[in-house]
Amino acid sequence: MMIELRNIGHDWQFSEQQKQQLQRYYDANHFLVKLMQIEGAVSEDVRAEIEDTLLLPWDELQRRQPDVYRQPQSTSPSPVRVFIAYSHEDEDLREELDRHLANLKRQDKIQAWHRGAIEAGAEWDAAIKQQLETAQIILLLISAHFIASNDCYDLLQQALQRHSAGTARVIPVILKPTDLRGSPFSHLSSLPTDGRPITLWHNRDEAFLNVVDGIRGAIESLER
Repeated sequence: MMIELRNIGHDWQFSEQQKQQLQRYYDANHFLVKLMQIEGAVSEDVRAEIEDTLLLPWDELQRRQPDVYRQPQSTSPSPVRVFIAYSHEDEDLREELDRHLANLKRQDKIQAWHRGAIEAGAEWDAAIKQQLETAQIILLLISAHFIASNDCYDLLQQALQRHSAGTARVIPVILKPTDLRGSPFSHLSSLPTDGRPITLWHNRDEAFLNVVDGIRGAIESLER
């Protein structure tokens, strides 16, 4: 007898043991149908005996096979795409942040990208544009170097446009003491949460942990 694979336990109440037995039963039937599709794999007598046990005629099973064997969709959310914008003078701090993001990456919570990931021979502007336009979270690593860079400022403007449109969330991360009065992102909540630049923390690991906690919170809000 053939049964359609369903999200057992969702529509009916089965014990875990019953769910496992039903899954094994489905797998065995799936194997039989696959085997019968291979010419010469089973004798005509065996084929006839198998067909006698099927709930539907063999021709009907073949016609409906895509529906019968559709696997349940994964409920695990895809990693959140994170774009990291920074000045090349702050590369050391960007690398330090990247190390502190390792746990989120290993948990498939985020897929972080920065310009250092551009492959040799790739078009620089096109690669940055594509990643910026598809990012769900945009981290701005703020320092005087970032504010002074025309390239970084252009990225900032594009990021804020996406934030205003509701298509991405922009999070400023304050790396170093910088005059931010009247800056285009002054209305946004920044990290670390107390507003103290990372380089002024006595324990820099604690500063980066504060930042990672804030990023994790933003990810969880996107997943809800």
